[in-house]
Amino acid sequence: MIFLYLDDWLIVGRSKEEVRQSLEVTVDLTTRLGFLINLEKSHLVPTQTPSFLGAEIDLVTGIAYPSSERVRNVQECATLFLTAQSAPAVAWLRLLGLMASLVDLVPWCRLRMRPIQMHLLAHFRPSQHPLSRNIPILKPIIPHIHWWTIWSNLSQGLPFPPPLPTVTLTTDASNMGWGAHLQSQQVSGLWTPDELVFHINVLELLAVRRALSQLISLVKQKVVMVQSDNSTVVAYINRQGGTRSPQLCFQTWKLLLWCIDHNVTLVACHIPGELNVTADALSRGKILPTEWQLHPKVVQTLFNLMDRPNIDLFASPMNNQLPVYCTRVMDPKAWAVNALTIDWTDMYAYAYPPISILSRVLHKIREEPCKVMLIAPFWPRQTWFQTMIRLLVHQPIILPQRPDILKQPRSKLNHPDPEPLRLTCWLLSSIPCEQQAFLRKLPPWQPVAGDRLQGRHIIADSDIFLSGATGGTWIPSLHL
Repeated sequence: MIFLYLDDWLIVGRSKEEVRQSLEVTVDLTTRLGFLINLEKSHLVPTQTPSFLGAEIDLVTGIAYPSSERVRNVQECATLFLTAQSAPAVAWLRLLGLMASLVDLVPWCRLRMRPIQMHLLAHFRPSQHPLSRNIPILKPIIPHIHWWTIWSNLSQGLPFPPPLPTVTLTTDASNMGWGAHLQSQQVSGLWTPDELVFHINVLELLAVRRALSQLISLVKQKVVMVQSDNSTVVAYINRQGGTRSPQLCFQTWKLLLWCIDHNVTLVACHIPGELNVTADALSRGKILPTEWQLHPKVVQTLFNLMDRPNIDLFASPMNNQLPVYCTRVMDPKAWAVNALTIDWTDMYAYAYPPISILSRVLHKIREEPCKVMLIAPFWPRQTWFQTMIRLLVHQPIILPQRPDILKQPRSKLNHPDPEPLRLTCWLLSSIPCEQQAFLRKLPPWQPVAGDRLQGRHIIADSDIFLSGATGGTWIPSLHL
């Protein structure tokens, strides 16, 4: 394989021998065609660290670095600005040109250029001013220029090809608020009065930043594909800012600095507005992430199997499954407000809480003698899973995978992707005699040689195997 750029050629092969053979063929063919090869500038010995177009390429680590010469050129040019009061526009353009040549080799290169570009454009209009026009070097711009004089900032290189996204975040903004979803997680919020005056492009960019902040545990140290129906936002993220809108550039600067601090890499792509249904509904308040309602027929089936609870602990007037219920905010029909603040002693309750507070709910069940029919994901890797299975007093019931399993009661919108949730009904109790009675009914399980038990339980096909001092217990799951 040959990579060609004008008269610079790079021959790549899977082995030294393959490169040698390709080199012989290439040299023979080009010579017979009348080309003259500059042997002094050529490197004809196969290597895994070739130099090509001013880049040092490490084929072992898959990282491309700028050559020492190119780094020194940028450093020397930037250093001249640090001791001067002003510089002609042509000098600023030369500095930006040297920086731009490192776009594919220096992390966040374009982002670090933006303050310097915006400073130049604030004092220089190419169509109106001569290149000799003096541009002041003001105090606020000095730290941004100084960044380019630090060797470690310029020499760490970039991976090639760039790593692919591992998660996808879809966002949207309206004149009311913002919304986003990633995997099965959904977040939304309203704009403040000060933010409502912003241009919609700025709001769309703010929506990305707010969503990433709220979903930090899912995006940290990952490459995130951002899907937006706003092409301007897509362009500003992919180009790490822009020069047409100072306000948008500033918001992109803040967004990407947050990404750098949390080791998040963003790649943006455009999604047609008609396909951005869920994020759009979230941004307009049509979807409230805390108010998903489990299909009433599914709930009634559960009630028939395990007796009807007395109270719905996490509900609203629109999604309550029982006449007696608790809400998050004041409601004249609610029995209580904020279920986590009331006493659950002797309760038999139904609970479908937000995933974010599951740990607190389980702590409440463990601390107070009660029984709770809990709807929660079958996610064995979560820290709260171990607590949940120790409170079991009935076999877990895997809920059916139907497209209307979760619905927003106001807008009647179905959940866009309920399958990863693996929603399961867990009947839990903190009363020891109920736990022991349940365990006595279960079939025993004796680990055989070679079984590797991680922690105190393992999972196989939705069944749970608990370890003990002399053996174990098999908790087979049921499917509704």
